[in-house]
Amino acid sequence: MKIKKIIKRAFFITVIAVIILAVLVLSFFKIGFELNEYERYTPDASAMLGEAEMRAILQKDELNEDDYDTLYYQTGLTQIGINSVLKNNGVDGVLEFQKSYFTSYGIEHDYFAPFCDYMSIDGESPSGKMVELQNGDIIISSSTVFSCWDVGHCAFVIDAENGRVLEAVGIGRNSTTNYAVYLRNRPDYIVLRPNIDKETLDQVVEYAKENLIDIPYDPTVGVLTRKYDTEIPLTQCAHIIWYAFMQFGYDIDSNGGFVVSPKNIVHSQYLDIVQVFGFDPDKLWN
Repeated sequence: MKIKKIIKRAFFITVIAVIILAVLVLSFFKIGFELNEYERYTPDASAMLGEAEMRAILQKDELNEDDYDTLYYQTGLTQIGINSVLKNNGVDGVLEFQKSYFTSYGIEHDYFAPFCDYMSIDGESPSGKMVELQNGDIIISSSTVFSCWDVGHCAFVIDAENGRVLEAVGIGRNSTTNYAVYLRNRPDYIVLRPNIDKETLDQVVEYAKENLIDIPYDPTVGVLTRKYDTEIPLTQCAHIIWYAFMQFGYDIDSNGGFVVSPKNIVHSQYLDIVQVFGFDPDKLWN
Protein backbone atom coordinates (compact mmCIF):
# COMPACT_ATOMS: atom_id res chain seq x y z
CA MET A 1 0.00 0.00 0.00
CA LYS A 2 2.85 2.36 0.83
CA ILE A 3 4.37 1.88 -2.63
CA LYS A 4 1.00 2.62 -4.27
CA LYS A 5 0.64 5.78 -2.22
CA ILE A 6 4.17 6.88 -3.14
CA ILE A 7 3.49 6.23 -6.83
CA LYS A 8 0.19 8.15 -6.68
CA ARG A 9 1.83 11.04 -4.86
CA ALA A 10 4.71 11.12 -7.35
CA PHE A 11 2.25 11.05 -10.24
CA PHE A 12 0.20 13.86 -8.68
CA ILE A 13 3.30 15.99 -8.07
CA THR A 14 4.47 15.38 -11.65
CA VAL A 15 1.10 16.43 -13.08
CA ILE A 16 1.04 19.58 -10.96
CA ALA A 17 4.63 20.39 -11.95
CA VAL A 18 3.80 19.96 -15.66
CA ILE A 19 0.74 22.19 -15.31
CA ILE A 20 2.72 24.87 -13.48
CA LEU A 21 5.49 24.71 -16.09
CA ALA A 22 2.94 24.98 -18.92
CA VAL A 23 1.31 28.00 -17.27
CA LEU A 24 4.69 29.66 -16.77
CA VAL A 25 5.74 29.05 -20.39
CA LEU A 26 2.43 30.32 -21.77
CA SER A 27 2.59 33.34 -19.48
CA PHE A 28 6.11 34.08 -20.70
CA PHE A 29 5.00 33.89 -24.35
CA LYS A 30 1.97 36.08 -23.63
CA ILE A 31 3.94 38.75 -21.76
CA GLY A 32 6.62 38.73 -24.46
CA PHE A 33 3.99 39.14 -27.16
CA GLU A 34 2.34 42.06 -25.36
CA LEU A 35 5.67 43.82 -24.81
CA ASN A 36 6.88 43.32 -28.38
CA GLU A 37 6.21 46.62 -30.12
CA TYR A 38 7.15 46.42 -33.78
CA GLU A 39 8.59 49.67 -35.07
CA ARG A 40 9.07 50.28 -38.76
CA TYR A 41 11.92 52.64 -39.66
CA THR A 42 10.86 55.75 -41.57
CA PRO A 43 13.54 58.36 -42.36
CA ASP A 44 13.06 61.92 -41.14
CA ALA A 45 11.21 63.89 -43.82
CA SER A 46 13.52 66.86 -43.26
CA ALA A 47 16.42 64.77 -44.59
CA MET A 48 14.72 64.23 -47.96
CA LEU A 49 16.58 65.96 -50.80
CA GLY A 50 14.62 67.98 -53.33
CA GLU A 51 14.04 66.75 -56.87
CA ALA A 52 16.52 69.20 -58.41
CA GLU A 53 19.30 68.09 -56.08
CA MET A 54 18.53 64.42 -56.73
CA ARG A 55 18.54 64.95 -60.49
CA ALA A 56 21.86 66.80 -60.28
CA ILE A 57 23.40 63.69 -58.73
CA LEU A 58 21.67 61.11 -60.91
CA GLN A 59 22.45 62.86 -64.20
CA LYS A 60 26.19 62.82 -63.67
CA ASP A 61 28.21 60.95 -66.28
CA GLU A 62 29.65 58.80 -63.53
CA LEU A 63 28.57 58.39 -59.92
CA ASN A 64 31.25 58.24 -57.22
CA GLU A 65 31.27 56.56 -53.83
CA ASP A 66 29.87 59.63 -52.07
CA ASP A 67 27.03 59.84 -54.59
CA TYR A 68 26.05 56.22 -54.04
CA ASP A 69 26.25 56.76 -50.28
CA THR A 70 23.91 59.77 -50.52
CA LEU A 71 21.49 57.89 -52.75
CA TYR A 72 21.44 54.94 -50.35
CA TYR A 73 20.16 57.17 -47.54
CA GLN A 74 17.65 58.76 -49.91
CA THR A 75 16.22 55.62 -51.51
CA GLY A 76 17.35 52.53 -49.60
CA LEU A 77 19.07 51.38 -52.82
CA THR A 78 22.72 50.35 -52.73
CA GLN A 79 25.02 50.82 -55.72
CA ILE A 80 23.69 47.58 -57.18
CA GLY A 81 20.11 48.78 -56.77
CA ILE A 82 20.74 52.31 -58.09
CA ASN A 83 22.48 51.00 -61.21
CA SER A 84 19.63 48.55 -61.81
CA VAL A 85 16.90 51.19 -61.46
CA LEU A 86 18.77 53.71 -63.61
CA LYS A 87 19.20 51.09 -66.32
CA ASN A 88 15.59 49.92 -66.26
CA ASN A 89 13.63 53.00 -65.19
CA GLY A 90 15.92 56.00 -65.51
CA VAL A 91 16.21 58.98 -63.17
CA ASP A 92 12.45 59.24 -62.69
CA GLY A 93 12.45 55.65 -61.49
CA VAL A 94 14.97 56.45 -58.76
CA LEU A 95 12.85 59.44 -57.69
CA GLU A 96 9.89 57.08 -57.27
CA PHE A 97 12.00 54.93 -54.94
CA GLN A 98 12.91 58.03 -52.94
CA LYS A 99 9.24 58.91 -52.52
CA SER A 100 8.40 55.34 -51.45
CA TYR A 101 11.34 55.25 -49.03
CA PHE A 102 10.25 58.41 -47.19
CA THR A 103 6.54 57.54 -47.09
CA SER A 104 5.03 56.84 -43.67
CA TYR A 105 2.96 53.64 -43.88
CA GLY A 106 0.10 52.40 -41.76
CA ILE A 107 0.37 48.81 -40.53
CA GLU A 108 -2.22 46.04 -40.31
CA HIS A 109 -1.87 43.07 -37.95
CA ASP A 110 -2.90 39.49 -38.63
CA TYR A 111 -2.78 37.38 -35.48
CA PHE A 112 -2.63 34.06 -37.33
CA ALA A 113 -1.69 31.80 -34.40
CA PRO A 114 -1.21 32.04 -30.62
CA PHE A 115 1.38 34.75 -29.86
CA CYS A 116 2.07 35.14 -33.61
CA ASP A 117 1.61 38.33 -35.63
CA TYR A 118 2.04 38.87 -39.35
CA MET A 119 2.24 42.54 -40.35
CA SER A 120 1.49 44.22 -43.66
CA ILE A 121 1.00 47.73 -45.02
CA ASP A 122 -2.62 48.77 -44.50
CA GLY A 123 -5.07 49.12 -47.36
CA GLU A 124 -5.00 52.91 -47.27
CA SER A 125 -1.27 53.09 -48.02
CA PRO A 126 0.47 52.30 -51.32
CA SER A 127 2.64 49.20 -51.47
CA GLY A 128 6.37 49.63 -51.12
CA LYS A 129 8.43 49.97 -54.28
CA MET A 130 10.71 46.98 -54.80
CA VAL A 131 13.72 46.78 -57.11
CA GLU A 132 13.48 44.52 -60.16
CA LEU A 133 14.32 41.01 -58.99
CA GLN A 134 16.68 38.43 -60.46
CA ASN A 135 16.79 34.67 -60.08
CA GLY A 136 18.58 33.79 -56.86
CA ASP A 137 17.60 36.96 -55.01
CA ILE A 138 16.43 36.57 -51.42
CA ILE A 139 13.75 38.79 -49.89
CA ILE A 140 13.77 39.07 -46.10
CA SER A 141 11.36 40.81 -43.73
CA SER A 142 11.35 41.14 -39.94
CA SER A 143 7.58 41.67 -39.84
CA THR A 144 6.57 38.24 -38.52
CA VAL A 145 6.60 37.99 -34.74
CA PHE A 146 6.37 35.12 -32.27
CA SER A 147 6.02 36.31 -28.68
CA CYS A 148 9.01 38.57 -27.96
CA TRP A 149 10.98 37.43 -31.02
CA ASP A 150 10.96 39.09 -34.43
CA VAL A 151 11.39 35.78 -36.23
CA GLY A 152 10.82 37.30 -39.65
CA HIS A 153 10.23 35.62 -42.99
CA CYS A 154 12.16 35.12 -46.21
CA ALA A 155 11.54 33.96 -49.78
CA PHE A 156 13.78 32.80 -52.63
CA VAL A 157 13.34 34.10 -56.20
CA ILE A 158 13.28 31.09 -58.52
CA ASP A 159 11.48 32.57 -61.55
CA ALA A 160 12.07 36.31 -61.79
CA GLU A 161 10.55 36.53 -65.27
CA ASN A 162 7.17 35.44 -63.90
CA GLY A 163 7.67 36.95 -60.44
CA ARG A 164 7.68 33.65 -58.54
CA VAL A 165 9.38 32.84 -55.25
CA LEU A 166 9.88 29.64 -53.26
CA GLU A 167 8.93 29.85 -49.59
CA ALA A 168 8.04 27.80 -46.55
CA VAL A 169 5.18 29.74 -45.00
CA GLY A 170 4.12 28.08 -41.77
CA ILE A 171 2.91 25.12 -39.76
CA GLY A 172 0.46 22.92 -41.63
CA ARG A 173 1.61 24.14 -45.05
CA ASN A 174 4.24 22.57 -47.28
CA SER A 175 6.80 24.70 -49.09
CA THR A 176 5.41 26.14 -52.29
CA THR A 177 5.78 28.86 -54.91
CA ASN A 178 4.11 32.21 -54.60
CA TYR A 179 4.07 35.59 -56.31
CA ALA A 180 6.86 37.93 -55.18
CA VAL A 181 4.61 40.97 -55.59
CA TYR A 182 2.81 40.25 -52.30
CA LEU A 183 6.09 40.80 -50.43
CA ARG A 184 5.99 44.46 -51.44
CA ASN A 185 3.12 44.76 -49.00
CA ARG A 186 5.37 43.95 -46.06
CA PRO A 187 6.20 47.03 -43.95
CA ASP A 188 9.89 46.19 -44.19
CA TYR A 189 12.13 44.08 -46.40
CA ILE A 190 15.70 43.68 -47.58
CA VAL A 191 16.52 42.41 -51.07
CA LEU A 192 19.75 40.40 -51.16
CA ARG A 193 21.67 39.17 -54.20
CA PRO A 194 24.23 36.31 -54.06
CA ASN A 195 27.75 37.37 -54.98
CA ILE A 196 28.61 33.96 -56.43
CA ASP A 197 29.20 33.03 -60.06
CA LYS A 198 26.13 32.93 -62.29
CA GLU A 199 26.61 29.30 -63.34
CA THR A 200 26.52 28.09 -59.75
CA LEU A 201 23.64 30.39 -58.86
CA ASP A 202 21.61 29.02 -61.77
CA GLN A 203 22.27 25.53 -60.43
CA VAL A 204 21.11 26.55 -56.93
CA VAL A 205 17.88 27.94 -58.36
CA GLU A 206 17.28 24.87 -60.51
CA TYR A 207 17.93 22.58 -57.56
CA ALA A 208 15.40 24.48 -55.46
CA LYS A 209 12.76 24.27 -58.19
CA GLU A 210 13.26 20.54 -58.67
CA ASN A 211 13.76 19.38 -55.08
CA LEU A 212 12.46 21.85 -52.50
CA ILE A 213 8.77 22.24 -53.31
CA ASP A 214 6.20 20.45 -51.12
CA ILE A 215 8.44 19.99 -48.07
CA PRO A 216 6.53 19.95 -44.71
CA TYR A 217 7.09 22.91 -42.40
CA ASP A 218 8.73 22.53 -38.99
CA PRO A 219 9.99 25.54 -36.97
CA THR A 220 12.21 23.29 -34.84
CA VAL A 221 14.58 22.25 -37.64
CA GLY A 222 18.08 22.31 -36.19
CA VAL A 223 16.77 21.88 -32.63
CA LEU A 224 14.69 18.70 -32.62
CA THR A 225 15.87 17.54 -36.05
CA ARG A 226 19.15 17.79 -37.94
CA LYS A 227 19.91 21.09 -39.64
CA TYR A 228 21.57 19.39 -42.59
CA ASP A 229 21.18 15.93 -44.04
CA THR A 230 21.25 14.32 -47.48
CA GLU A 231 17.45 14.34 -47.30
CA ILE A 232 15.29 17.29 -46.27
CA PRO A 233 12.18 15.86 -44.60
CA LEU A 234 11.24 19.10 -42.81
CA THR A 235 12.06 22.78 -43.24
CA GLN A 236 11.26 26.41 -42.45
CA CYS A 237 11.54 29.66 -44.40
CA ALA A 238 15.23 30.41 -43.81
CA HIS A 239 16.31 26.77 -43.68
CA ILE A 240 14.94 25.91 -47.12
CA ILE A 241 16.97 28.68 -48.78
CA TRP A 242 20.07 27.87 -46.74
CA TYR A 243 19.70 24.20 -47.69
CA ALA A 244 19.62 25.00 -51.42
CA PHE A 245 22.90 26.92 -51.21
CA MET A 246 24.53 24.27 -49.00
CA GLN A 247 24.11 21.75 -51.80
CA PHE A 248 26.76 23.73 -53.66
CA GLY A 249 29.08 24.49 -50.75
CA TYR A 250 27.80 27.92 -49.70
CA ASP A 251 26.83 28.29 -46.05
CA ILE A 252 24.74 31.48 -46.01
CA ASP A 253 24.06 31.16 -42.27
CA SER A 254 26.25 33.99 -40.97
CA ASN A 255 26.68 32.59 -37.46
CA GLY A 256 26.80 28.88 -38.34
CA GLY A 257 24.52 27.90 -35.45
CA PHE A 258 22.18 24.95 -35.06
CA VAL A 259 19.26 26.99 -36.38
CA VAL A 260 19.34 29.32 -39.38
CA SER A 261 17.06 32.36 -39.24
CA PRO A 262 16.18 35.17 -41.68
CA LYS A 263 18.32 37.53 -39.57
CA ASN A 264 21.33 35.19 -39.93
CA ILE A 265 20.96 35.25 -43.72
CA VAL A 266 20.90 39.07 -43.88
CA HIS A 267 24.51 39.21 -42.69
CA SER A 268 25.91 36.44 -44.92
CA GLN A 269 29.21 37.14 -46.64
CA TYR A 270 27.85 35.51 -49.78
CA LEU A 271 25.00 38.01 -50.18
CA ASP A 272 25.04 41.66 -51.21
CA ILE A 273 22.32 44.13 -50.25
CA VAL A 274 20.38 45.54 -53.20
CA GLN A 275 17.62 47.37 -51.36
CA VAL A 276 16.60 48.28 -47.80
CA PHE A 277 13.00 49.25 -47.05
CA GLY A 278 11.59 49.93 -43.57
CA PHE A 279 14.90 49.07 -41.86
CA ASP A 280 17.41 51.51 -40.40
CA PRO A 281 20.00 51.72 -43.23
CA ASP A 282 22.87 51.71 -40.74
CA LYS A 283 21.69 49.06 -38.28
CA LEU A 284 19.74 46.92 -40.74
CA TRP A 285 18.47 44.00 -38.66
CA ASN A 286 20.76 43.76 -35.63
